[in-house]
Amino acid sequence: MSNGDANESYQLTYQVLDGKPVFLTITIGDAQAGGTALMLNGKDISTSDGKVHNMQIGKDGESLGLSILQISTSVKDINSSSNKTSVTIAMTGGAENFSKTYERELSDHKGIVMYSIVVLFIA
Repeated sequence: MSNGDANESYQLTYQVLDGKPVFLTITIGDAQAGGTALMLNGKDISTSDGKVHNMQIGKDGESLGLSILQISTSVKDINSSSNKTSVTIAMTGGAENFSKTYERELSDHKGIVMYSIVVLFIA
């Protein structure tokens, strides 16, 4: 990592419905570039292109209660007019819809922010 790079770590809980999957969307904002890797209970469920849009987590009839979803999103500052980065996590299918944006401004252009978000699914 260079001096302009940063790490951000967050934890959250999301209440799931028994036997229902969760749908996950991850949006990289601020005209920056990046990709996401996902692990559910230690198993890689990442997409081949690193993009996550309305991705089904879990199967119909499967209980996600007490499952752990690890989200690792790397954002590269390619926008020459701003060093601001952001990642929005959106989940549906649980007891309530969830959306939260995480932000970090870098000190140097072309830096990288690694956003690590751990989601505990609760029943």
